[in-house]
Amino acid sequence: MFDALLDEDATQLAARVRDGEVSARELTQATLDRLEQREPLIQAFCTLTPERALAQAEQIDRRRARGGAPGAPGGGGPGGGGGGSRWAHWRVCRWR
Repeated sequence: MFDALLDEDATQLAARVRDGEVSARELTQATLDRLEQREPLIQAFCTLTPERALAQAEQIDRRRARGGAPGAPGGGGPGGGGGGSRWAHWRVCRWR
């Protein structure tokens, strides 16, 4: 399920988290799993901080469980005042 899910765009994924179809933690873990598989071939990232990404995803899930919007300002989720790069906490290397 998650492999096909990750082929959706960020707007669709944010809606799925907001609507409770998938948790932010599940989506983040699926993303990290895909990165682990593909990053050795692509070599696009200098630094990944999965612990930090998962902690923020859990905050989003807790906020949603309390009835708050998962992408509320400061939530760090897609559409939440920072987009995916802030949510996943990675730094992209520049090619020379």
